[in-house]
Amino acid sequence: MYRVLTCLGTEHDHWLVSLAVLVCVATALTSFLMYSVAGACGGRRMLLWAALTGVSAGSGIWATHFVAMLAYRGALPTHYEPVATIASLLIAIAVAAAGFVVSTGRSRLWAGLGGILIGLAIGTMHFAGMAALVIPGTIAWDTTLVAAAWILGCAIAGAALLAFHASDGYRAILRAGGLLALAICALHFTAMSAVLIEPDPTIAFQGFGMNRSHLAVAIALVSFIVLLSAFSAAVVQRANMRCEATLRARNSLFEAALRYLPVGLSMFDGQQRLIMCNPAYRKLYSLSEDLTRAGASFAEIVANLALHEGRDGACFSVARHQRKLGSGTAFTETVRLNDGRTISKRVGPIAGGGWVDVQEDITERIEQDAKIAYMAQHDILTGLANRAQLLQQLDAMLKRRRRGEMVAVLLIDLDRFKPINDRLGHLVGDALLRGVAARLRGTVREPDLVARLGGDEFVILQITAQPAVETAELAARIVATLSAPYEVDGRILEIGASIGIAVSSEGSEEGEAVLGRADTALYWSKAAGGAGYCFFNEDRRRKALEHTALVKLPMAS
Repeated sequence: MYRVLTCLGTEHDHWLVSLAVLVCVATALTSFLMYSVAGACGGRRMLLWAALTGVSAGSGIWATHFVAMLAYRGALPTHYEPVATIASLLIAIAVAAAGFVVSTGRSRLWAGLGGILIGLAIGTMHFAGMAALVIPGTIAWDTTLVAAAWILGCAIAGAALLAFHASDGYRAILRAGGLLALAICALHFTAMSAVLIEPDPTIAFQGFGMNRSHLAVAIALVSFIVLLSAFSAAVVQRANMRCEATLRARNSLFEAALRYLPVGLSMFDGQQRLIMCNPAYRKLYSLSEDLTRAGASFAEIVANLALHEGRDGACFSVARHQRKLGSGTAFTETVRLNDGRTISKRVGPIAGGGWVDVQEDITERIEQDAKIAYMAQHDILTGLANRAQLLQQLDAMLKRRRRGEMVAVLLIDLDRFKPINDRLGHLVGDALLRGVAARLRGTVREPDLVARLGGDEFVILQITAQPAVETAELAARIVATLSAPYEVDGRILEIGASIGIAVSSEGSEEGEAVLGRADTALYWSKAAGGAGYCFFNEDRRRKALEHTALVKLPMAS
């Protein structure tokens, strides 16, 4: 150790030693920055970046050695044989590259072996460089110090690779870089302390014409250029890898969203070739794997869909699709398939002449909407029109009737229904009401409307030119039909029907008014004992009102 310190303290130019150490540290940190890129890659890219790391490390090791050699202030003049000098550079690069490649193995053993190889690269380069030294004298070596130099270099370099793999991020780069710099310096200066130079005046020598300091600066500048290039490449590559990782993460999320998206999504380029689609799109049209791979032709997909749809496949048309897309705006269309499904398509243009479309099976939604619309217009128990549809249809009939036609409203109330419903229960009562609804449907004409107001009240709307004849005949048939016995759950049940009839006037009027007159006529029919029908009569209503008014007059005193 004393010999090493003495050599370093008294036989070297301190400024050049500092420059050599600076080159060494820069080499070590840049090398492990590049090596971190290799660790983040895979396959051939990992090996390539490991090899490039060896190029950077070998060049820096070589530069450190020759700057430190120029810092050596021996008594004899020196110069360097060019071929051997270049050979030492190539050896450093080749062995260091092999070490970094080996250290990419999956275990700590491979990392340690790679580090030892890098230590061998430092030592081999050093002694090959010393072999290029030309001086007027002979060189002898202290074998103990030479062995110590090899051991220090290999051990510390191996520790550098193990430290890198034991940490992550910039902490790994700093720890490993510091140990590699220590390995280079320890091997070099220990090996230099092992040199014993004996002057020999018999050896012919021509001095090297270039100033030692200038040569050292030139080597350092070249080294820094190489290291700066390597550092820049590593930084750019790490940034690219971070971007790639971010894109991969986003793509993974995007693919997951597409995978679980309940609607079909597809995207085509300007040549009408499929860019991508999700599983829902493939399932929607039962497409094969070949037709849903990137690059599949839109025309082939349409031809396949048209083939499965037969003659109705005309709804799939490339020409029509392109014509709509040619307007440059998004469009929506609905396609009905032979299997009863309804597909809603939303298509929008994208840059480059392509398009993206979202396709959804809306069959269930249409059925639900139809069901809701049906429930809003129909009685749930009997399936007949409800009060809302009745009034809507009544107003429509009153407006569209032709000259000479009138609208007859038959308001039906069931006789003896309530006792049956109370005694036998609502299930029997509901079954009986459904039976009544079925008989009413079978009694009327196709244009006539049958509705249920609620409870045991039903209404029939009829357009007729002869209400006194046609409506009376219809009312008689209804009374007879509804009075026939019913069989419900093995029981024979009998009910009757009372009907109030109102006929529209010549002028315009509201449906509620006509329905109100039918209710009055129904009251008269029930008052007469039921099981029949009664027409509304204005004179009778007037007389009834007059009679009611007389009854309410106070008696004379």
